[in-house]
Amino acid sequence: MTEKTKEATSQHCAENCPFLEINYFEAIQKIPYHCALFDTFLAFDGQILRCTECLGQQRSIKEEGLNFINAYKGDKVNRSITKIGFSKLLPTLQTQFVAFLKKFGHPVGIPKCMHLDAQKIQQVLAIQLAKSMEEVQTENKEMEELKKLLKKSTDDFPEMLDSKMCKFLMSLFSVLTSDEQEMLIQILRNPKSLSVFLQKLKFMPNDNTLLDNIRIELHTLAPQIRLEALGIANTVQTENIPQQNERN
Repeated sequence: MTEKTKEATSQHCAENCPFLEINYFEAIQKIPYHCALFDTFLAFDGQILRCTECLGQQRSIKEEGLNFINAYKGDKVNRSITKIGFSKLLPTLQTQFVAFLKKFGHPVGIPKCMHLDAQKIQQVLAIQLAKSMEEVQTENKEMEELKKLLKKSTDDFPEMLDSKMCKFLMSLFSVLTSDEQEMLIQILRNPKSLSVFLQKLKFMPNDNTLLDNIRIELHTLAPQIRLEALGIANTVQTENIPQQNERN
């Protein structure tokens, strides 16, 4: 093996790295490559690139940005046009762009359906970045209850609800409708429903049918969720009656 080949290989994640997480579920709409050790999404140049923390040296921001765009999955973003726009961004915006992708993994780019003059590409990409950053802030607020429920539920299901499954459920939450999000919240509040749901997830094929299968399961569990929620509410109400009688 030549020195050049060794250098190229050292830039990439080992296939058997225990910290490398690859999510093939495109509906999540995030960069599929993630490092669990440094909690960062990973860029791609034909192979998965090690993060700068693991590599022990910095890459140029421009190089990182272009390789993060390479890592986008799906067909919503025009990668070629996005690369042109990124190359034209001011250095401070390029740094924000890379930092955002490393932390959140949400693809930022020019939609394929959008046809632009060359002069407008830079401006539109900057707007898309600002919009994505704003959406993430809103999403983070909505996820606070989800994070608390996941943390509480891991005590009841330590084997089934590990850190990887928690990350998956948080990513899943972001692509569900508001009604489906509420169903998932209610499932996490009810141990019986959660146990059934996690068992179903365990045996679902991790392919392009996964999101549809999850949605079917959410709607299948909906009646049971309502009954459990009603039972919990009645229990709380019953427990409060003695306290009210004591006051009277």
